[in-house]
Amino acid sequence: SYSFCTLLAKMTKHAKSNVRSDSVAERGGKIFDTYKEKIPDKYKQYADYVRPPLMVFLTFIDLILPHLPKLWDACKHLHQFLLPVWEELSLVWGFVLAFFGGSFMFTITAVEAFRLVGKNPIMKAWHRIEDDVQRVIEKYEKHKHTTQELSADEWMKKNGSMVLATVDPDDCKAAMVGFYAGVTAILACLRNQFAQVVALGMSVGEVIEQHVGQFVNPVVKALLPEEHWRWAPLLTQCVCRLPAVLIAWTLQRIVCAFHSAMKGGNILSGALFAFLRKRGFISDPSQEVKAWVALALGFFGLIFQLSTVVDGLPFFLSIPLLPFTIVETILGFVTVV
Repeated sequence: SYSFCTLLAKMTKHAKSNVRSDSVAERGGKIFDTYKEKIPDKYKQYADYVRPPLMVFLTFIDLILPHLPKLWDACKHLHQFLLPVWEELSLVWGFVLAFFGGSFMFTITAVEAFRLVGKNPIMKAWHRIEDDVQRVIEKYEKHKHTTQELSADEWMKKNGSMVLATVDPDDCKAAMVGFYAGVTAILACLRNQFAQVVALGMSVGEVIEQHVGQFVNPVVKALLPEEHWRWAPLLTQCVCRLPAVLIAWTLQRIVCAFHSAMKGGNILSGALFAFLRKRGFISDPSQEVKAWVALALGFFGLIFQLSTVVDGLPFFLSIPLLPFTIVETILGFVTVV
């Protein structure tokens, strides 16, 4: 959230300039050792296993904490830069979705699954959290002069207590539940989609094998030495079932291309009309015109996607779409593994 990151950046700047502090790793190690002495002896051995990864994490926090204000300032400048061209970005997104969505089947499935399951709970919770964080910022700005010359532990306790007293934990819980629900929906949809395609391909391949296997098996045996004939049934299964799985996968990509073309055409037409209307080129068109333009853009997008189902994206488009390709590869790996 913008407000939460603003609070964190302000507190980091102030802590860096006004608070006498050791590193986060040193403070965390001291606090960990203090609480370790209070736990029962039979559990202390487990604390020794927890301490090394905890120190690695706190050391990482030490490395990024000094750069957090600068990073957030850069993000704010980027946000201010993107606001005036948001309609242009919508045009780009709609164009990519309408004309190239079928090549990014896993990405589109993940986005739609998260949007349908996790988006609304997260947004409702974060709107309430944003109000709480705004109140925390006001309190911090009002009382930050009282934190002068505080030790690091006192500063952390004072400001941490202020944050915990203001932010509603139920809203944080609702946001986390929405996020986990969205992630779970992504994994369920991706793996269910993959399983359906493989099951369909294997089922069709089995039928093909029953009718064609008797002709393929002698050919496979003729290509193998006699001592390797026991591999002929397995190779026959592969020859009959693998093409069926590939065909099922291609059909699934066509379905995804149709969905992305229609959705992308709708987004592209809406952004295009908003762009032209804002600059005074057209007046507000009727709903029928918008619908026909969206359908036309979706139709041309579908035709283009069908032409790239087998050959893939042209080389000159692979570089600008590389981020989508990377995300698609990662999601594909997660789905299969």
